[in-house]
Amino acid sequence: MHEYEPEYATYEYFSSAATFVMVPFNLMCQYGIIGNLLVREG
Repeated sequence: MHEYEPEYATYEYFSSAATFVMVPFNLMCQYGIIGNLLVREG
């Protein structure tokens, strides 16, 4: 069994935090783009 690596844990933490932040950000961007297209068409 290999040793616990704090660098890897930190990377995991930041990658999961980044994913948690980026998912709603991407959704907002997608809905914003769709909203802009709908407003432009209307």
